Amino acid sequence: PNIVGATIEEQTAQINNYLIQLKETLEFVLTDISVDNLSQELVTKLNELGADIEKSNEEREEQLNQVANKSITVSDVINSSAFATALDNVTPKEYLVSAEQIQTSDEPEGINIYAIEDKSGEIKQFTVKNGKTPIVEFSVNFDTGNLEYTTS
Repeated sequence: PNIVGATIEEQTAQINNYLIQLKETLEFVLTDISVDNLSQELVTKLNELGADIEKSNEEREEQLNQVANKSITVSDVINSSAFATALDNVTPKEYLVSAEQIQTSDEPEGINIYAIEDKSGEIKQFTVKNGKTPIVEFSVNFDTGNLEYTTS
């Protein structure tokens, strides 16, 4: 700006007016930018960036689909035949009619034996060792897709 004021107040007022005009001009120019106002070089560069972003989004979507296809949900496990088979092996198929303890031990690590009769009349023995709780561990074999369990 051409500042011609004699006093500092006049010069400051002229600079202030110049800055206000500059601000208004920039606001007008920047709010009126469209594709028609851009150089061909800038349009090409923006199109390349847009294509790169679209490609990146497609790759990310593909990666998400791959993860989703390889993942397993709780519902998948619960509704699998392997889970149903595992449950069949650990839950009684018949209602129990009676149960009695036929051997008792109060010793540490002593053996207690229970006789359990099911509805069909079959009697099975169940052994419990003092101080030990049976542990059942479930796991998914990702190679076969089967739900597996072990007891100890």
